[in-house]
Amino acid sequence: MHYTFGDAAGQKETTALIDQNNRHLSYADLEKQVHCLKLRFRELGIGATDSVALIAGRNPVVALLSISLLETATLVPINPDSTLQELHQTLKRLPIQAVVFEKGSPHSRFDLWKTLGFHVIEYECNGWDVTLSSNGQKSEALIDDLPQNTALVLQTSGTTGQPNFVPLTHANISASIQNLTRSLKLSNHDLCLNMLPMFHVGG
Repeated sequence: MHYTFGDAAGQKETTALIDQNNRHLSYADLEKQVHCLKLRFRELGIGATDSVALIAGRNPVVALLSISLLETATLVPINPDSTLQELHQTLKRLPIQAVVFEKGSPHSRFDLWKTLGFHVIEYECNGWDVTLSSNGQKSEALIDDLPQNTALVLQTSGTTGQPNFVPLTHANISASIQNLTRSLKLSNHDLCLNMLPMFHVGG
């Protein structure tokens, strides 16, 4: 599915995202960045039938990576504050082919990726510019039980037991966006502050 940015009313040059340093990214540049990242993910062997875990912090650049992966593969956002044991318990239950995290982050020192046989892709960011690199090859998923057309897999909180996984389709995401827009009466004149992490459904 292709997520459109701006509409025919001339929003392409208006601001889509603002980071913590007050750097603005227009809808046109957002679309361009997402397109470039999609191509790069494909160069690294990621395709529509793959599931990719994204372990990233609260940097707004994560929005670029998330949208790019939604258009390229099945996105599985993971809490970056998870312990090594929590990561192992979570990821071994999912049909993951690759994992994405920031270059130089603590996650880059984990041997877990080799243990699970994941293809590791690291990202670096300079402002809104994001580059991807990898020294490995895409792995085959250990399990494959996700419904067809799954776009996003989220975890429940697990407060009463082991977290469950909730697969969402592109249609689910589109309907959620439309419902949120209507309920909050949002327009293109509104500026929204996102306080939720990107691994949360609200994020």
